[in-house]
This record gives sequence, C-alpha cells and structure tokens, in this order.
Amino acid sequence: MAERILVIEDEKGILGLIEAALSRHGHRVDTAADGQEGIQKFDDGNFDMVITDVLMPEVGGLGVLQHIRGSSHQRVPIIGMSGT
Repeated sequence: MAERILVIEDEKGILGLIEAALSRHGHRVDTAADGQEGIQKFDDGNFDMVITDVLMPEVGGLGVLQHIRGSSHQRVPIIGMSGT
C-alpha cells in the first residue's frame, strides 16, 4: 500500500528529486517549500510520514518536529535531513 508522504524542503532541486524518487516507488507525495507551509499542509492532511529539511529560514525542521509532536498526530514518523 502506498504511503502518503509530506516532503518539506526549501531547495527546489532537492525537493523535486525526493518527490520523483518516492513517486516512482508508488508513494503519494505532497510537498512544501518551507516549514510554515509544511505545518499548514500537515495540519490539513493525513500523512503516514514526514521528511523535512532541518535548516530552513523562518521555521526549520526542529520547529516542524515540535509542531508535529505537539499535535494529535504526534506518532507520525519524521525523517530530518540536511545538506550541511
């Protein structure tokens, strides 16, 4: 069964690469270009997993993590990544 995955990444090239790879493997992927948009999409959706960049302007991956862990969907797995 395909999982619904939210990918949050501020670098367009990396975001596109991750989206393409996950989609090729049959997952349903939604994307967000920054942490604030990611939090909004997370709150509006029903995701099986979140993959987020750690270092982003405004709301970074830690802010996304804290929001999710404080939500009613706190058990959703989160993968944090960084290019640094």
